[in-house]
Amino acid sequence: MDFGLTSDQQMLADSAREFLAAESPATTVRRISEDEHAFSPELFRKMVEQGWTGILVPEAHGGLGLGMLDAAVLLTELGRSLTPAPILSSAVLATSLIVSAGSAVQKKQWLPKLASGEVIATVAWLEEGDRLDPGGVLLKPRRARGGLRLSGSKLFVMDAEIAHLFVVAVRTGAGSGEAGVSLLLVPRDTPGISVTPLPSIDVTRRVYEVKFDDVAVPPTALLGGEGKGWKHLAKL
Repeated sequence: MDFGLTSDQQMLADSAREFLAAESPATTVRRISEDEHAFSPELFRKMVEQGWTGILVPEAHGGLGLGMLDAAVLLTELGRSLTPAPILSSAVLATSLIVSAGSAVQKKQWLPKLASGEVIATVAWLEEGDRLDPGGVLLKPRRARGGLRLSGSKLFVMDAEIAHLFVVAVRTGAGSGEAGVSLLLVPRDTPGISVTPLPSIDVTRRVYEVKFDDVAVPPTALLGGEGKGWKHLAKL
């Protein structure tokens, strides 16, 4: 069995390594890491031009239409260079959830903007228990006229300060099992959201606490159907 890269994947790795050597040398990494948000809009725009923000976005929505293994090849090169950029949080994790769970309307609304770099997204999953199993998802919205109201916090959310969109894991069902976990698409500019930086050892990636104070979430924000979020999160 051949576990090596395909010729296309090797080409992706080589081109990414060449790009990062030129655009993200150690001096640039240090400079960006000293930024408040560890983010360079200029470097990010160049990554958009490389097509990296659309690596998992289907071609029909303006992306490259590649797979998770291709994304892993790209992330390997980003990790090798220690480059600070929201590729993991936005182009891989958040985008893959929208690709796998999104409705036709949600995909049309968000995927082209993610591919073009107009929107940066991230996943708000962890809570105080720091658990990645279904029982760790405790944030429970209350039902209200017109949708849901969300109050509580998510911790260690990557790139939250620069994100335009959160994919939030919540518990809409009873118990602590997989069946009660749902995903919500919540824009960053929704009233009631605040973001606070958290200490982190990794200076190339900022993490945050995201607080929701009676945030209104419409029914159209539900990603993948109520109680069907865990099967998508488990793939991450």
